[in-house]
Amino acid sequence: MDRGMRLPINHTRLGRALGHYLQLKLQDFRHQVAQVDALPQLAILGLVAGFAAASLTLIFRWTLESLLSLYLHPHTEAFEQLNAWARFFLPLLAALAMATLLTWAKPHQRKLGIGAVIEGFHLHQGRLPLVNTLLQFVLGLVSLGGGLSAGREGPSVHLGAGIASTLGQSLALPNNSLRLLIGCGTAASIAAAFNTPLAGVIFAMEVVMAEYSVLGFAPIIIAAITGAVLTQMTYGAAPIFSLPALPMLDPTELGFCLLLGVFIGLAGASFQASCRFWQQNQRHYSLIQRGLLVGLSTGTCALIAPQVMGMGYDALNLMFAGGLPWLYLLLLVLGKGFLTSFTLGMGLPIGMIAPLLVIGGGLGALGAEFVALISHADQYPSLYVLIGMGAMMGSVLQAPLAALLALLELTHNPQVLMPSMLTLMVAFLIQRVLFKQNAIFISLLNGQGIYPHQAPLAQALGRTGVMAVMDRRFVQVAQRLTYAQARQALIPKPHWLVIQSVKDAHTLTLMPAAALAHYLQELDSQVPTHQQTPELTLDLARFAAPRLSLTPLSMQASLQEADQSLQDFAVDALVICPSSIQGVSPILGILTRDMLEQYYR
Repeated sequence: MDRGMRLPINHTRLGRALGHYLQLKLQDFRHQVAQVDALPQLAILGLVAGFAAASLTLIFRWTLESLLSLYLHPHTEAFEQLNAWARFFLPLLAALAMATLLTWAKPHQRKLGIGAVIEGFHLHQGRLPLVNTLLQFVLGLVSLGGGLSAGREGPSVHLGAGIASTLGQSLALPNNSLRLLIGCGTAASIAAAFNTPLAGVIFAMEVVMAEYSVLGFAPIIIAAITGAVLTQMTYGAAPIFSLPALPMLDPTELGFCLLLGVFIGLAGASFQASCRFWQQNQRHYSLIQRGLLVGLSTGTCALIAPQVMGMGYDALNLMFAGGLPWLYLLLLVLGKGFLTSFTLGMGLPIGMIAPLLVIGGGLGALGAEFVALISHADQYPSLYVLIGMGAMMGSVLQAPLAALLALLELTHNPQVLMPSMLTLMVAFLIQRVLFKQNAIFISLLNGQGIYPHQAPLAQALGRTGVMAVMDRRFVQVAQRLTYAQARQALIPKPHWLVIQSVKDAHTLTLMPAAALAHYLQELDSQVPTHQQTPELTLDLARFAAPRLSLTPLSMQASLQEADQSLQDFAVDALVICPSSIQGVSPILGILTRDMLEQYYR
């Protein structure tokens, strides 16, 4: 052969071989992440999900800032620079636009925000629809660009969790890993929004997942670090608030912190009660009417106190510097509290974390004014503003650890922790014990008839996929088979026989392979093996043996879904398939009720 000649390459065959190889690797990866302790694989998921979630969060932030910079100067929070007509009509048009978009959307597509993420995690096995994520992107821009009293953290969490869930669904990953991806997306989004990775981790576990898992920490921490790194590469490491130097708190002022906690607890309880009141009464109005009411209310309040518009971070920076008089602080707190609760109660999806920080910061600034009046000494309001922010956020969301860690990461000053803990715990206890209130997201979901939290056993089963427990040692056989076929079926030494009915090939029953082996042994004892006729027909439904009823279940399901399917269909075992449609997909494994019980024992 000429040395210059080259053998032709069959690109089609090479592509098929590569595709087949990747499919096998992906199938192995799916099986690995179905395990509760697949730490290396889950760490990879955390890195990828964190990158995707933080990237989409940063795209959302950049798009919002680009939009706001078109008409707000010198910064993107300067709504007070707009004239009175613009302050009135901008939120009115934004609220009407949101109501119109929600009217066009189907009811299940209107589930947006952190509440929808919690619902998807606990009740839908970590499945967040892509359409909802895209709608959240648009409505987040409209609400914040239109100056409604809202925050970008709520939309950011849905965007991060949604894109992470979509990534897992596109790879057909098991549902237990989809739930973990939601936690990763949430942590990365909070880390990207506040530049607080540790608070992002705790927020994901405390607010969304409502559970702490040692193995679950690793991928979520990796996702949060990824989000914080991307944010610092894009916007720098500077904090989002301009914080002056924080003084040491005099121990004699702890009594004032306790009193501030009482007022914040009452304010938080009033905020929750207002949200529920408007939620219960929203059925009297159409979506367009609700949007009109929200727009008119926001526009009217903006004429009196322009800084009720938007997130309110510029107002917080003024509070840190002590630049707002007490009467304006009171108007700002009342306006933010009413507009945010009214908008949420009317069913317009907005973020509430930023408004809660402004409300808490305003109450803290008023507390500093009160301390200065009583003690006749100059006070540094910044410390009280921070204490109020953490107490309001932590008590209303009922996420005290996330709030405290956010304060620590924002200030890099551990001295703020002790007074913040005292104030937050007082406010938390007032809302939880005195007013019997749940976290605001759970309260709003309960108002819709949705109860997301699960029993501890269901939570434990939800962390593991069925592929991690199912038994692959089975053989599919027909109900009627010859003696030779029966002997052939037992050669691989299976544990189970999946029997196809004579009347309907889609009707399956399960029998222990040992029962057939015992039956053949009895036959052989009556007639020696060498005298058996290979064509002798056996009916596997005719001899005494335990038989289990079956129903199919997708290989993506978690053990919690398997337990629910066993109860719903009143069957004894499950056949695990790529799809839950029986007769269409090949059988991958068997999961019996005994296997499930042995796992959680």
